[in-house]
Parts: sequence; structure tokens; C-alpha cells
Amino acid sequence: MSEHRHAVAEYLRARRALLQPEDVGLPRLPGRRVEGLRREEVAALARISAEYYIRLERGHDHQPSDQVLLALAQALRLDADATAYLLRLNSGGLRNSISHPPMEQKVPASVHALLQHLSHTPAIVIDGNQDVLAGNAIAKALQPASLQPGKNLLLATFDVAARDRVGETWFDLATRITASFRLRSDPNDPRFRELLATLLIQDPDFPAIWARHDVRELGTDVTRHRIEPFGLVDICWQHLRIPSTDLVVVMFANPPGSPAAAAIRYLAETLRVSSS
Repeated sequence: MSEHRHAVAEYLRARRALLQPEDVGLPRLPGRRVEGLRREEVAALARISAEYYIRLERGHDHQPSDQVLLALAQALRLDADATAYLLRLNSGGLRNSISHPPMEQKVPASVHALLQHLSHTPAIVIDGNQDVLAGNAIAKALQPASLQPGKNLLLATFDVAARDRVGETWFDLATRITASFRLRSDPNDPRFRELLATLLIQDPDFPAIWARHDVRELGTDVTRHRIEPFGLVDICWQHLRIPSTDLVVVMFANPPGSPAAAAIRYLAETLRVSSS
């Protein structure tokens, strides 16, 4: 079985297993024991034959058409990111459209300058593996364990300290970060394989999250940070793509007047005083 056929088959199986009959408007009959949808149900929803769909899930079809995959995406209730990812798998495009040799990713000088200009806004630059490549002083002050060059956001998310700090929302956050990692990383990159192996072996929750095959392009989200004397503070962050690269600037900011904005302003003033 070719690599891309195996990837498509694995993805279809994983997404089918996450859906229940009620999710797609089908009745749940008494005595049903199947986890997720049946193959025949997916085929009917996509208006293709069950035999053909079974071949797809077994990786026996050479390359299904985009029309078939779009029908399956609709049947499996995939969003835009997940649909694009499925089409990418089918084309054999497992690598990102912008690919760089490991450890040779360069942060443009203009972006370094921007980070330093944002002295009152925590900001970092990450790559597709969630490695932090650059950051400003206030980002390090906000979260020294993860928001500085040399750290990795995915590993930091699955750290015990992050679980304790984030609390009951940790699983949802971990799922979203993992989905972004799957979408933006390059499976052929040794760094990707290193991170994946580490978490699959060492973390009790990561294998099940990874097996969901979620993909997501992160735009904005919220994470929880401890800022004394404010205690735990929920801070919004925004992803901004750097054109012609696979790098992202992550900026942490909340509306003026919010508790998070006051806490960040306090951090900035503390840094200013300490450096003067």
C-alpha cells in the first residue's frame, strides 16, 4: 500500500469512529454496539457504494477523485481545515507546501524588530513543530517554561505544570494544539518524529488525542497563566502567519480594561523598572 493511500485510509477510519448516528441525522436502533458510524452508513451519506468505500478504508483504491473526497468530507462532517487536509493526504502532499531543512528555519530580521517593538505585548515566533524560535522579554516573563526560544509549545502543553495551571479546560486545549501540530508539521522532518515519539511513549493522554486525527488551523485561543500578584489569568492569543514561510507570530493580548490586560501591563512595568 502506498504512503498516501495508507494515510487516507487511516484518516477516514479515525474520523468515522468519532461520529455517532445522531450526529448525522440517523436513528440509533436498539442493541447497536458499533462505535462510531458503520462503513455502509458513511457510504450512503456520501452517495457512493459501500464496496467502494470499504476499498478506500483498506487503502485498495489507487486515488479517489476530489469529488468523492468532498462527498465523504460532507458525510463525515469535516470542517474546512479537515477537508483541505484530506485532499492534501490524497494528493500525496504530506509535506507542507513550504518546507525547510530542520533547524534552518530563519526568523526575518523585520520580525525580530517587531517583537522588540512590542515591549508591552508578549509575542513569540513558532514553526510548524510548535518550536519557539524567537520571543520578546515580556513573553519570557509571562511564561518562562514555554514562551522563550528553545522551548516547544506542544511539549509544554502536555507538561504536568500546564495540566495543573489550566485545570478542567486542559484536555480541550491539548486537543487543539495537537490538531495544529498535525496540520502544520512535516511528517518527514526528524524533529516531528522526535516530538511524536516522545509524547506517544511518555504521555498517557497523547496517544488517544493523536489517534483522533484532528486538524485545525489556530487563529485565536485562550490560555491560563499565573501572574503574581494577580493569580491565574486567562489571556487571549492570536496567530499571525508570516508570508512566504511556515512561521507564525503568536501575540498575547486582551482588551483594555480587562484583568488580563492589567496583568500584562504590570509585567511590562516590572520589566521596565528592573532594566532601568
